[in-house]
Amino acid sequence: MSQPRSPLLDLPPELRLRIYELLFQPQVCYLKVARTVYTRRKSTISATGRKEPVPEPMHLLRTCRLIYQEALPVFYSHTTFDIEIRSRDYGTSASCASGWRLCWLADLVISPQVRTVYLRVPPKFHRRSKQVTSFADLWKTLLRKLEQCKSLARVHIEICEESFNPESIEGRDWLRLKFLRRAGGLTMYVEELHEEDRVLTSTSDKLQMLAKHLRGSVAHHALHK
Repeated sequence: MSQPRSPLLDLPPELRLRIYELLFQPQVCYLKVARTVYTRRKSTISATGRKEPVPEPMHLLRTCRLIYQEALPVFYSHTTFDIEIRSRDYGTSASCASGWRLCWLADLVISPQVRTVYLRVPPKFHRRSKQVTSFADLWKTLLRKLEQCKSLARVHIEICEESFNPESIEGRDWLRLKFLRRAGGLTMYVEELHEEDRVLTSTSDKLQMLAKHLRGSVAHHALHK
């Protein structure tokens, strides 16, 4: 016996799109990346004081192919992907407290429909001991994966100048950075770490030149809070 047709599909397409717009509210998807990828979701506090999971409208995408094709672009247009590069993986207990292990970085697939990415490196990445992988390796891997995101409209890079040397960028990585610039707005937020461990929001000449070369801009504000 065939399943009954959903009344949603009897609505005009423009009304269905409006419903998707209301259903998929702006949100941030947090990814923490080292050798493995961890994801974290926000929780809401109920009237009883208990943490309740955020509603999951994603289940709608499983109902039928038409709804999936119509609603998925709306979801991605409303979602910012906050990717933090870490110097090492979480331990077992920390991973339980901070989120869920998603996959190995090498196996991570970023949808071509992703539109907004916030890529950042903690200020003290370069000073942390027992790093299991280098920043350069993580950086190259993420650039390679973001290069597949043909729908990118906004890319924001937040980085500490002591963690990143523009002179070390190789030819293929330049092309990938230029792709991010062509895809839409490319902005940077650069932190200068001083010996007394005070973090100031200033920009280095090298990174200013990098932004100029990419026709991007160095920003003093975050893309989201």
